[in-house]
Amino acid sequence: MKMILPLFVTLLILSNCSKQQDAEKYNKSGWAKFKAADSKGAIDDYNRAIELDPKNATAYNYRGLAKDKIGNYRGAIQDYSRAIELDPKNSVEPYKNRGLTKDKLKDFDGAVEDYTKALELNPKDASAYCSRGGSKHELNDFKGAIQDLSKALEINPNNAKYYNNRGVCEAELGEKDKACSDLNKAYELGFTKAYDLIKVLCK
Repeated sequence: MKMILPLFVTLLILSNCSKQQDAEKYNKSGWAKFKAADSKGAIDDYNRAIELDPKNATAYNYRGLAKDKIGNYRGAIQDYSRAIELDPKNSVEPYKNRGLTKDKLKDFDGAVEDYTKALELNPKDASAYCSRGGSKHELNDFKGAIQDLSKALEINPNNAKYYNNRGVCEAELGEKDKACSDLNKAYELGFTKAYDLIKVLCK
């Protein structure tokens, strides 16, 4: 009996490792399908990954992305929330993803909260500052949006989109000179859409 019990435990551990490895294979194939615009196929693979490894936070996060892509925003939020619950210390991406989905549902306050959580985990995430700035813009908090976009530019000073978005917020506040400066910088860096506002604002 003493020999059988350790053997049983060993076999159980090996079985769990095998399931986790298989789950990762489904995660990889799901991601490949997602990148190939086969979101439904990706969801099927992430479903299998979760069946094999119910505590696989990555599978929940990726399945959330695929659900978001097909317009299942509530389902996506549920998956991101589960990913955060399973691995709260490594949840920068699920928080950002959940924020983006909340933006689509026009829950801008909720989105700001999620981007803030992401930034608490990684204060140097420029994209989180940019996204939070976008949500603040929707809430008419233009000054707050400018602060976030300025922080994003401190981290990534050559991002054309950040300059464009800050310029839009400055234009909302009537700060024409600053807005034109940022919009022109965005255009110089390759964000051609900035030219539409430049033509109107910066005559």
